[in-house]
Amino acid sequence: MQQLETPWTVTALTMAFSIRNPIGIKILMDAGCEIDDLNEKGREYLMKAVKNGWADVVQGLIERGVDVHARDEKGQTALYYCHDKEGRNLGHILPFLESVGFDILEDDSGEAFLNLAISRLDLDAIDFLVKHQVNVSQISSCRQSILHRLARKKSERDDLQRLFEYGIDVDQRETREGSAALIEATTCGNVRFVKSLINNGCNINIANNYGITAVIKAAIEMKKITLKLLLKSGANANLLNNSGQPAVNYLDMSKPDDYKDCLRWILHFRGGKGVQFPDRTGLTLLERLVHRPFIEPIWYLITANCNFQPLVNRAPPKKLGETFLPIAKALYESGAASREIAKLLGEKTKQEFQEYVTNGFTLKTVCRRSTRIHLGLGITEKVQQLHIPSSIKDYILMKSIIPVEYSNLADSVELDEDEETKHVFKPSAEFLKFF
Repeated sequence: MQQLETPWTVTALTMAFSIRNPIGIKILMDAGCEIDDLNEKGREYLMKAVKNGWADVVQGLIERGVDVHARDEKGQTALYYCHDKEGRNLGHILPFLESVGFDILEDDSGEAFLNLAISRLDLDAIDFLVKHQVNVSQISSCRQSILHRLARKKSERDDLQRLFEYGIDVDQRETREGSAALIEATTCGNVRFVKSLINNGCNINIANNYGITAVIKAAIEMKKITLKLLLKSGANANLLNNSGQPAVNYLDMSKPDDYKDCLRWILHFRGGKGVQFPDRTGLTLLERLVHRPFIEPIWYLITANCNFQPLVNRAPPKKLGETFLPIAKALYESGAASREIAKLLGEKTKQEFQEYVTNGFTLKTVCRRSTRIHLGLGITEKVQQLHIPSSIKDYILMKSIIPVEYSNLADSVELDEDEETKHVFKPSAEFLKFF
């Protein structure tokens, strides 16, 4: 078929390509329309066809002798332009391109297509690449593995388990900070992917180059649901990072409700040893709570029977008064030294407290205090295993002293959520009074 030419030498085929009319292009080629210059025009047509996903046009051009290996002025083959279309199903297009002569692994061993398939969660394309021996555990040019990139995506898909059947190293570290995918997923609050990693045998206590574990990262970011999941799955909340800090020292007291929940879960899942380590300013957790002041969580420390470390010789900005006296007494009965507690109290309250220590103790309370000091952390589990009347168990656990809302660390630790909740602004009473 002889093509008609305009004064500007625009052929019918060129016009069909310019207006993106693949049906017209196919009709012209089937009618015998020739390509004037296979090297220049043919290469240009092929790249446009691949970019737009016109399979019949691609096949027709190659049958007419267009070179699939020809490169443009940027040094790219037509295969490069397969990347451009967002939402294209690579799992369908890649097998076709291979069938008509393209070498999918030609330039970079398939890394570019693997990155693209991951970014689009195109599991069919990943399957195809795996069958072509593309290394799914490779560290990409952005210094991350497939799992690190997926950890940052909050996908709703339920078939991600397929990814773990490729033999991926679930504990592989990225090369920037040495973080495993578990730490990345925790940072992003990607609860579903954290579950997948745990279910597929990841090292739940793995740390990055700075000694930060997933539990510490969850505490830093205040990711409540992720923290619960990690702790319930056996993560050790007592591990220290390279700065000598445990997870509990990173909880944010400016979010009081979340703080109390996270502290309670850490204590419930045997994270009480971390309470003993001063923060980077040298203050123990008890001192930080008093200095803020944020008194309520101290009851959780008493319930967990934390062995209270001697306090740093720093008085709180304001000495505590009579409202703190019940907690002061409970701290002492739980095993804290009276001289340490007295540092926190105002003069009048200190006098009442010292009178209580001197005169208010019976033999029974002395025995309870000694028992609690001896039992230490994990007191609830230890006491419940004893073959003694429940009334004695309750007495040792100080049920009549500790307010009921703070007496059971195990409340509400079941996991019933898949995603982290977003923080919602809740105005305080002081804020609302202005309206």
